[in-house]
Amino acid sequence: EHATYNPKIKVVIAVDPELTTVFTTASLSNISIQVTIINLGQPNTILPGLNASGLEGLIRDISYETVPDATQFSAFSECTSKGAFILQSEGDNEAICIDGGERSRAEIHRQLAEMIENTLVQSFSNN
Repeated sequence: EHATYNPKIKVVIAVDPELTTVFTTASLSNISIQVTIINLGQPNTILPGLNASGLEGLIRDISYETVPDATQFSAFSECTSKGAFILQSEGDNEAICIDGGERSRAEIHRQLAEMIENTLVQSFSNN
Protein backbone atom coordinates (compact mmCIF):
# COMPACT_ATOMS: atom_id res chain seq x y z
CA GLU A 1 0.00 0.00 0.00
CA HIS A 2 1.01 3.59 -0.52
CA ALA A 3 2.13 5.70 2.42
CA THR A 4 -0.78 8.05 1.73
CA TYR A 5 -3.41 5.31 1.50
CA ASN A 6 -6.10 5.49 4.18
CA PRO A 7 -8.53 2.53 4.27
CA LYS A 8 -11.12 4.70 6.04
CA ILE A 9 -11.60 6.78 2.89
CA LYS A 10 -14.03 4.95 0.60
CA VAL A 11 -15.00 7.64 -1.90
CA VAL A 12 -13.83 11.04 -3.14
CA ILE A 13 -16.18 13.69 -4.47
CA ALA A 14 -14.75 16.88 -5.94
CA VAL A 15 -16.59 19.85 -7.40
CA ASP A 16 -14.50 21.84 -9.87
CA PRO A 17 -11.16 20.55 -8.60
CA GLU A 18 -8.33 22.88 -9.51
CA LEU A 19 -5.17 22.08 -11.45
CA THR A 20 -5.87 18.39 -12.02
CA THR A 21 -3.35 18.36 -14.86
CA VAL A 22 -0.45 18.48 -12.40
CA PHE A 23 -1.06 14.90 -11.24
CA THR A 24 1.00 12.20 -12.90
CA THR A 25 -0.66 9.38 -14.80
CA ALA A 26 1.07 6.92 -12.46
CA SER A 27 -0.33 8.56 -9.33
CA LEU A 28 -3.85 8.71 -10.78
CA SER A 29 -3.74 5.06 -11.84
CA ASN A 30 -2.95 4.11 -8.24
CA ILE A 31 -6.27 5.49 -6.98
CA SER A 32 -8.34 2.46 -6.05
CA ILE A 33 -11.45 4.07 -4.56
CA GLN A 34 -14.51 5.52 -6.23
CA VAL A 35 -14.00 9.09 -7.47
CA THR A 36 -16.78 11.41 -8.60
CA ILE A 37 -15.82 14.65 -10.31
CA ILE A 38 -18.43 17.33 -10.95
CA ASN A 39 -17.50 20.20 -13.23
CA LEU A 40 -19.62 23.33 -13.27
CA GLY A 41 -20.46 24.46 -16.79
CA GLN A 42 -20.27 23.11 -20.31
CA PRO A 43 -17.01 21.77 -21.71
CA ASN A 44 -16.45 24.98 -23.71
CA THR A 45 -17.14 27.22 -20.68
CA ILE A 46 -15.12 25.45 -17.97
CA LEU A 47 -11.87 27.28 -17.27
CA PRO A 48 -8.79 25.21 -18.21
CA GLY A 49 -7.55 25.14 -14.61
CA LEU A 50 -10.88 23.70 -13.46
CA ASN A 51 -11.61 21.31 -16.33
CA ALA A 52 -11.19 17.81 -14.92
CA SER A 53 -12.52 15.89 -17.92
CA GLY A 54 -8.98 14.67 -18.63
CA LEU A 55 -9.13 12.47 -15.52
CA GLU A 56 -11.52 10.08 -17.25
CA GLY A 57 -9.64 6.96 -18.19
CA LEU A 58 -6.79 7.75 -15.80
CA ILE A 59 -8.60 6.75 -12.60
CA ARG A 60 -10.05 3.23 -12.47
CA ASP A 61 -13.40 3.97 -10.84
CA ILE A 62 -14.29 7.49 -11.92
CA SER A 63 -17.59 9.16 -12.62
CA TYR A 64 -17.32 12.48 -14.43
CA GLU A 65 -20.39 14.71 -14.54
CA THR A 66 -21.15 18.29 -15.44
CA VAL A 67 -23.82 20.81 -14.52
CA PRO A 68 -24.12 22.56 -17.89
CA ASP A 69 -25.99 25.68 -16.77
CA ALA A 70 -23.68 26.38 -13.83
CA THR A 71 -20.65 28.66 -13.70
CA GLN A 72 -17.39 28.43 -11.77
CA PHE A 73 -19.09 30.42 -9.00
CA SER A 74 -22.28 28.35 -8.73
CA ALA A 75 -21.03 26.27 -5.81
CA PHE A 76 -20.43 29.43 -3.77
CA SER A 77 -23.08 30.55 -1.31
CA GLU A 78 -26.04 32.46 -2.65
CA CYS A 79 -25.50 36.18 -3.15
CA THR A 80 -27.81 38.71 -1.64
CA SER A 81 -28.77 41.83 -3.54
CA LYS A 82 -26.66 43.74 -1.04
CA GLY A 83 -23.66 41.52 -1.80
CA ALA A 84 -23.94 42.10 -5.55
CA PHE A 85 -24.30 45.84 -4.94
CA ILE A 86 -21.20 45.91 -2.72
CA LEU A 87 -19.15 44.04 -5.32
CA GLN A 88 -20.25 46.40 -8.06
CA SER A 89 -19.75 49.56 -5.98
CA GLU A 90 -16.21 48.51 -5.03
CA GLY A 91 -15.32 47.81 -8.64
CA ASP A 92 -15.17 44.06 -8.13
CA ASN A 93 -16.60 41.60 -10.59
CA GLU A 94 -20.21 40.89 -9.73
CA ALA A 95 -20.07 37.82 -12.00
CA ILE A 96 -19.50 35.90 -8.78
CA CYS A 97 -23.24 36.39 -8.17
CA ILE A 98 -24.41 35.37 -11.65
CA ASP A 99 -25.15 31.82 -12.73
CA GLY A 100 -25.16 30.71 -16.34
CA GLY A 101 -28.67 29.47 -17.00
CA GLU A 102 -32.25 30.07 -16.10
CA ARG A 103 -32.06 28.24 -12.77
CA SER A 104 -31.30 29.91 -9.49
CA ARG A 105 -28.17 29.18 -7.51
CA ALA A 106 -30.38 27.48 -4.92
CA GLU A 107 -31.65 25.10 -7.62
CA ILE A 108 -28.10 24.36 -8.72
CA HIS A 109 -27.16 23.72 -5.07
CA ARG A 110 -30.06 21.25 -4.79
CA GLN A 111 -28.83 19.42 -7.89
CA LEU A 112 -25.27 19.30 -6.55
CA ALA A 113 -26.52 17.99 -3.21
CA GLU A 114 -28.51 15.29 -5.00
CA MET A 115 -25.52 14.29 -7.13
CA ILE A 116 -23.31 14.06 -4.05
CA GLU A 117 -25.94 12.15 -2.09
CA ASN A 118 -26.40 9.66 -4.95
CA THR A 119 -22.65 9.04 -5.06
CA LEU A 120 -22.47 8.47 -1.30
CA VAL A 121 -25.50 6.16 -1.26
CA GLN A 122 -24.07 4.13 -4.14
CA SER A 123 -20.62 3.98 -2.57
CA PHE A 124 -21.78 2.88 0.86
CA SER A 125 -24.33 0.39 -0.48
CA ASN A 126 -21.46 -1.33 -2.33
CA ASN A 127 -19.41 -1.72 0.88
